Amino acid sequence: MPGREVTENARLLAAAAMAMDDGLTAVFDAKYTYNFWRPVTAIRNGDLDGNDATERDPGWTPLIDTPMHPEYPCAHCIVSASLGAVLQAELGSGPTPKLSSASHLRRGPLPHLDGDRLRDGKEDRRARGEELPQADPLSRARRRGAYPS
Repeated sequence: MPGREVTENARLLAAAAMAMDDGLTAVFDAKYTYNFWRPVTAIRNGDLDGNDATERDPGWTPLIDTPMHPEYPCAHCIVSASLGAVLQAELGSGPTPKLSSASHLRRGPLPHLDGDRLRDGKEDRRARGEELPQADPLSRARRRGAYPS
């Protein structure tokens, strides 16, 4: 980041990587512990959920590709909140770096990776319909990111 020593930036990147890696380790352990199905699975198998009020819709497809792992808890939410907590701890309310990430499903950077939004906890996949509400334990991830080892 401009205006900072290279060692400060190196520490920031190392703390961010550690927080996100710790978050991913915890979230994938939890995903396979709870094994909560995604909306695509629930909608296509509505007749198998033990609830007579739900019907199956075998032809339903989501707007975007669904990841091949259980939904709960939300990995994106935890990684974003972990990074946001590191940015908050390191930079406070000052300017944040411009962040981007590539996707094999899309050409160019993803538009939602804004350092200020991550730091302020406003990055939310549920708002875009990609996750169910219970998949988003942001407060736990913020606590993880605030104390990187």
